[in-house]
Amino acid sequence: MWYQDLGLKYPIFQGAMSWIATPKLTAAVSNLGGLGILAAGGRTAPELRQMIRQTKKLTRNLRGKCGFV
Repeated sequence: MWYQDLGLKYPIFQGAMSWIATPKLTAAVSNLGGLGILAAGGRTAPELRQMIRQTKKLTRNLRGKCGFV
């Protein structure tokens, strides 16, 4: 299946909703086989850096980050 080519167990994509897609939610979705995406909107670079570090501590499956340029 196409989603397995991405390393996913299920074709579930968690939306990168600002202030909701926290490290805890992103890691939970990733750990259960979906695509957890960490929201970057409205965050400063240091805040986002800390969130990425927190997420990496909670999962080995971090695949997606969403940002605005």
